[in-house]
Amino acid sequence: MVPWNSHLDIPVEILFKYLCRDYRREQARTAELEKKVAKLQAELNYERNNTPTVEKLQRQVTSLKTKVREQEGTIKVRNLTIKRLKGEIPE
Repeated sequence: MVPWNSHLDIPVEILFKYLCRDYRREQARTAELEKKVAKLQAELNYERNNTPTVEKLQRQVTSLKTKVREQEGTIKVRNLTIKRLKGEIPE
């Protein structure tokens, strides 16, 4: 029977040792990358859950526009009342 590494001058034990070392190194690297992926996935989920939708923002804009119109009307009434009290505008 011919050993599988007959063309190499490296003993099988040393090859196995380096193979195991490389395997452990890759396992550690894989675990580290999985942690990074999990962290990034958590950040992405957080951003997705805390970013308002376009529809929600449009409703807020519409609500604010309505409030501004109401306040403008209130300011006009107040200014007319002040002018009446000062006697600038006859009743």
